[in-house]
Amino acid sequence: MPAWCAHPDHNTLRILESITAQPVALTTIAQVAPVMRQPATPSTIRAYLQEQRTVRCTVIEALAAEITALNAVHNALFPTACHLPPEMLSEIFSYLRNDRPGTRSNRDLLNALATCKRWREVGCGVPRLWNEISLHNPSLVKASLERSRTLPLVIYLENKRCRLDPQRVAKSLLPHIGRIETLDISCPDIEALEIFCSGLNVPAPLLKALRIGYTSIGAEEVVIDPPFGGNMPSLRTLALDRVLLPPSPLWASNLEDLSMRDTIPSLQDMLDLLEQCTSLRTLLVDGYHTWPEDDSRPDHEPVSLPSLKLLDVRTQPLPASEDLLANLILPDAATLRLEVDMMTDDAHPVQLPDMRLCPNIPCIRGLKRIEVLWSNRNCILIRGFRNAQEHVAPDIEVVISAASDFLDLPYDWYLDLSQVEVLVFRLGGMGANSFESWDILQNFPELTTFRLIEPDAPSLFGLLNGLMDTREVQMPDQAGTQRNHRLCPRLHTLELFDFRWTAEIGAAMENMVAVRQTFEPKAFRFLDVYNAKDGPTGHHFVGPHDANVSQVLVVTNAE
Repeated sequence: MPAWCAHPDHNTLRILESITAQPVALTTIAQVAPVMRQPATPSTIRAYLQEQRTVRCTVIEALAAEITALNAVHNALFPTACHLPPEMLSEIFSYLRNDRPGTRSNRDLLNALATCKRWREVGCGVPRLWNEISLHNPSLVKASLERSRTLPLVIYLENKRCRLDPQRVAKSLLPHIGRIETLDISCPDIEALEIFCSGLNVPAPLLKALRIGYTSIGAEEVVIDPPFGGNMPSLRTLALDRVLLPPSPLWASNLEDLSMRDTIPSLQDMLDLLEQCTSLRTLLVDGYHTWPEDDSRPDHEPVSLPSLKLLDVRTQPLPASEDLLANLILPDAATLRLEVDMMTDDAHPVQLPDMRLCPNIPCIRGLKRIEVLWSNRNCILIRGFRNAQEHVAPDIEVVISAASDFLDLPYDWYLDLSQVEVLVFRLGGMGANSFESWDILQNFPELTTFRLIEPDAPSLFGLLNGLMDTREVQMPDQAGTQRNHRLCPRLHTLELFDFRWTAEIGAAMENMVAVRQTFEPKAFRFLDVYNAKDGPTGHHFVGPHDANVSQVLVVTNAE
């Protein structure tokens, strides 16, 4: 080793620094030459610098070895984490498979296993930590297939551009197809999707869930042959995103959950597929499709789905939903969820699905409770219940978006409202719109309880005036006969929540109570007011001072 390394010459070090920081001058080389103890030529300077780099790399390696030794001593002195039993460590590691909610990643697990040799040995020896395999890292795929041993596999490729050789990956999966329980392939590369599906061409006896998604923005839906040759006898869940699979009894007959997003075949093909899905429990149909008009459409035999629990339809335009619903036969316990984008303007009147066209949908009949909730001025949520009690799941749910001018609910919808006893309206999201006319209540002849939440002043005055109207209106009964009814003749409870109290509103309430008890003395009993801003507090009784007519209790500002 040169003498200056044992006894560093700071002047020489500064000279070397100046050589690396600026162009080399002959005078600088001459200054360095005495340190090298030999003539300063390009070759000797190069050899000298290489020697110094080697010396420093040796020092760095020695320091890294010392740090490793210090870490080992530290782990020996503080053994709590590193000396945990393997069973406890493996349980802790099992919580690191997802680094954040809604994603699937093994980043946290890999970071933990890099902590020390023992942690890595324990983690790599636990098969259940490696049976969820992302296809983005080919080397990790190979290691995971080995470490998972014989456990069922979850294979996924999610929403990322495929930067690997799909044919090579599919080939590596072939020996393990008998273990695949879930396959989730979603990417914007149609060629990769086709290679994955065609490359996995042997039966998959354990496969229970399959999702194939084509995520290229703006692309049309594609038709892909099903993986495993369609031989998936255990398949229970199928999700297709902008991908169509040819129908096959080998995978359709045992399906319990079917999701089709932006993937809507022709109506006939859809019904042919559903006819094979005799075990279906949930069905989601989401996308835009225009099926032929009625006059050119052949008649279809309705398809029965005897095991269905939930039907979720979000098709556009509106006739697509009507056509599908009109050709299905659902069991009594099935729940229907519709999502409708009204896309209203002056040239297109507001409409809802014509439920008269759906005679085999039981949940539209026998409704006892209706909730109409404006979540904002452009979105309405409608829930229908065949049980009048609260805290039960709805039997039918309709989400109406782009509905800022939709105020005549539920005219022209043709739900069976003849038995509705409880009606709930929340108007807080209506913006500047108001219900000044409440003729809508003519559709509820059996209504006993009406709850109005967050009304503005015009809507509240309109309701009170409507309930004071003593004129009888003509309403068709179930047989279609026109009969006279006073507005909500069976109403006995009116509940008002979260509004601004004024003297005029208070007077209108007293007048309404007096009128209702005069014309319907045995019906109307309760006017409940909750959280009325600027309103009186406590309990009050209003109504005629007639001994034969009960007074009405009003509760205000009750939290």
